[in-house]
Amino acid sequence: MEGWMNSKIKKLTGLFISALLLVILLPNDSILAKTKNTKKSMTVTNQKELKKALKNKNLTKLNIKTNKFLRFEIPSGYYDKLSLKVDAPNSGFNCWGKWFKNLDITANSWVQNMDVKKIKLHNSTDFTLTENIKVDDITVVGESNKAAYNIKGSVKKLTIKAKSTGTKIRGSIFTAEGENGDAVLRGMDVTNISRLDINEAGDFDISELTADSINANKPVSLTIANTSKIANLNINSGGSGSSVNTDSALTANIYGGSKLTIRLGAEGTIVNIKEIGAITEISNLASKAVLVNTPNGYVRIDNNTSMTVNPATDGIQNSSHDKNTLPPG
Repeated sequence: MEGWMNSKIKKLTGLFISALLLVILLPNDSILAKTKNTKKSMTVTNQKELKKALKNKNLTKLNIKTNKFLRFEIPSGYYDKLSLKVDAPNSGFNCWGKWFKNLDITANSWVQNMDVKKIKLHNSTDFTLTENIKVDDITVVGESNKAAYNIKGSVKKLTIKAKSTGTKIRGSIFTAEGENGDAVLRGMDVTNISRLDINEAGDFDISELTADSINANKPVSLTIANTSKIANLNINSGGSGSSVNTDSALTANIYGGSKLTIRLGAEGTIVNIKEIGAITEISNLASKAVLVNTPNGYVRIDNNTSMTVNPATDGIQNSSHDKNTLPPG
C-alpha cells in the first residue's frame, strides 16, 4: 500500500513539474500582452533600435537622434500615422518609407525613394528625390542654406525660408560659391515644380529651372538665366523693393514696387503692374519692345530704353488692346 502511494505521489509530482515547466517555457498570450511594446513615442540612436521601433504598431512619434557618423535605412512601409523627426547632422539616410504624417529632417544626407506629402528640411541636409517620386510640399528652413538639392522627381511647392545670400538654384549638381567662399546651395535638378516661394530676403541665382511660378514674398535680388522656363514671376506686396534681372521670357506680375531688367533672351516678356502704388523701374535691354499693362492701360517700352512706370498715372487706354499682345509702335 505504501509503495503504491509513493508511486502515485511521484507521478503527481512529475505531472506538476511538467506543467510548471510548460507555463514557464511556452509563450503565454496574457504574459506577451503585458510585455508588448505599447509606447507611442520613442527615441532611437542607431539602425538596430530603429528597426525594432518601427515594428511597434502603436508608435505615433519617432525621434532619431545621434551625432555619430552612421548610415540609416528606413524600410518600406506606409507611415501615414507616424511623425518622424530626425536630428542626426552627421548621418546619411536612405528612406523607402511612404506617406509620413510629418517628416522633419536634419541630416548630412537624405535620399527619398517613395512618395511623401510634406517634408521639412533643415539647411544642413543634402537632399535627393529619386526619379518618378512625388512630393506635395518641401520647406527649407535654417539660418543659411548650405545644402545640395537634387530633385529628379516632381515637387508641387518648394518654399525657401532659410536666410541666405548667393543662393543658387539650378538643374545640375555643382558647387556654387557664395559669400566668403561658402557653398551656399549646390544645385537643383527639377523636372517639374509648380511653385517656388521665396520667403526670406536674399540673392537668388536661378538657371535650368522649369516652374509654373516664382513668388517673391520678401525683397530679393533675383537673376533668372535663359536656360530657365518660368511661366509667372510674382513680386508680391511683401517683395516690394525687389530687383530682378531676367534673360528668360516670362510674365511678371508686380504687386509691390520693384526694379526689373529685361535682357537679351527675354524677348516676349510681359509686365503686369497690378497695384496703383507699385511704381516699377523697367530697363529693356532686349532686342524687342516690352509690353507693360497698368490699371490705367498699357505702356510700350522700346528696346534699349528705361522707364519708371507709375501705374497711377501711366498707361494708354485702348478697349481693343489685347493685354498679351504688344501694340504697334
